[in-house]
Amino acid sequence: AAVMFFAFKGAAEDADKAEKSGRVILSTDEAETIASARHQVTDIRMLNTRIDDIEIRRRSNEVCDIMDKILRAMKEDPKKIDAGQMFLQYYLPTQKEILSKYEQIEESGIGAKAELREKVLTHLEDIKVATEKQLGNVFDEDIFDVDAEIEMMKESMKQDGLMG
Repeated sequence: AAVMFFAFKGAAEDADKAEKSGRVILSTDEAETIASARHQVTDIRMLNTRIDDIEIRRRSNEVCDIMDKILRAMKEDPKKIDAGQMFLQYYLPTQKEILSKYEQIEESGIGAKAELREKVLTHLEDIKVATEKQLGNVFDEDIFDVDAEIEMMKESMKQDGLMG
């Protein structure tokens, strides 16, 4: 019982310290979700280094940069993880699979046919747009909160005679 008490007390103190320092404590599931997604983004970046086509590599890295922003936002505010579940569970692994198959075809020596290259480039542009939209979705609640705060402040300034 004493061990349980001190373990609980230590966890509570850690949470209190983290809260005071502004650090967010993730649940085990949240931490695993983000770590898994981070691992997939790292895998995609590694795949990118093996792809010979400079334009595909560049576009894929741009998508990874946006993915990193999404994951950072989720880590800083775990409530945002729910807004990105489809992104984490489907889009990220599927993106990795598409690039992996492209890299295998490229490496096979038969070369990537022009038609396939164009499809992959179009896909990368589409996924970039979708990932940017996902980044916006992750921040939707924050945008709403800021908008509401601005409106409340305007009303307060009007009521206080500071604004016409």
